[in-house]
Amino acid sequence: MADGLNIVAGERMRMILKLFSINRYVGVVSGAIVTAVMNSSSASTVMVIGFINAGLLTLVQSLGIVFGANIGSTMTGQLIAFKIDSIIMPAIIIGLVLLFIPKRSWSGWGMTILGFGFLFLGMGMMGGELKGLVEVQKFRDLFSLFQCNPDKNGFLPIGQLLGAIGVGVLVTCILQSSAACLGIVLSIAMSAPELMNFYTAVPLVLGSNIGTTITAQLAAITATRPAKQAALAHTLFNVAGTLMMIGIFYIVWDREPIFFKLVKSFSPSAS
Repeated sequence: MADGLNIVAGERMRMILKLFSINRYVGVVSGAIVTAVMNSSSASTVMVIGFINAGLLTLVQSLGIVFGANIGSTMTGQLIAFKIDSIIMPAIIIGLVLLFIPKRSWSGWGMTILGFGFLFLGMGMMGGELKGLVEVQKFRDLFSLFQCNPDKNGFLPIGQLLGAIGVGVLVTCILQSSAACLGIVLSIAMSAPELMNFYTAVPLVLGSNIGTTITAQLAAITATRPAKQAALAHTLFNVAGTLMMIGIFYIVWDREPIFFKLVKSFSPSAS
């Protein structure tokens, strides 16, 4: 999907980032929009580091875009959470047809639509296989190590909480994609809710938000000092956000963390 969108609208995305980075607040909005369209915060952040390295953006201008990219990346999770099985095969067929059209823009759209279809096809296949793994005792024992169910007073166990965040960081660093990690988490949650409940899934996702910053760090290794600083700011922003959320998890109301209670009020089916 990211490759296809880069072919179709990559230059426009770069123009949007450059044009709307003058004001830090507008930069947040443009970073969120570009990342939501490209479904990759890593792609947006690496673009920004490239602009800084070329002297087209300053560190201050880039920070708004980087922070906005973290907002835009949440669109991936929303797409994965939708049940749109009926359009998977049509998307794959249409994508394949467009892919063989010689015109570059058409083939770019083909890659985008094909990637979209494969994303949800893979999720379905993974979910089907995971249903069988639920019966394997060693698999269940592994997940029990970082289950974050609240205790009788409504507090999450700190050891399991930090462990789940650490697993999210590690998996995302290996996969180089927070979207892939999120896909695995949601697939397990949908297929085996007794293994991946709401309280465990959220810390895993927080960890994936930290792990995804490794891409920007790698891109900045040979870059200029301001580019390295932007990559570091990206990491510190996500680490600070995770630490803040850990603190919020221990604000309890009616024997449940208030954050989870609030999310459940907007999504009654969450459990």
